[in-house]
Amino acid sequence: MAAFRAIRVGPLPVDIVNAALGTDLEPGEVWVSAACHAHIATDHAGDYPHIIAAIFDIVARPLYVGQDPKHGRNFYLVRPMPEGSANPHGLVSVGFERNRFGGYNVRSAYTVSQETINQRRSANRLHLAR
Repeated sequence: MAAFRAIRVGPLPVDIVNAALGTDLEPGEVWVSAACHAHIATDHAGDYPHIIAAIFDIVARPLYVGQDPKHGRNFYLVRPMPEGSANPHGLVSVGFERNRFGGYNVRSAYTVSQETINQRRSANRLHLAR
């Protein structure tokens, strides 16, 4: 297996996340660790080239912010994907807990269908970013 490197994604848009989720997150950088990078590449291989290319925009300018009650330690940022990906939206899951450097770690990233977006919005688990 190829070695995967950590990726600095950029600053978490804390104002957007806090407004959508009612949290009080502090500013910090978002990172994809080498282990998470390998996870995305292997477990979401079909999405990998598209999601890695779009991850910077998804984090910087999400259309939606949400949280799944089954994964209470994480939240997700969602944005439409450029044409060519398997699904029309990209999702980046980020941990609430800050790492030892004061940043936030990506837990996973993959594409999701419009149906998934609609279901999560109906369940009030996905909110428009403002």
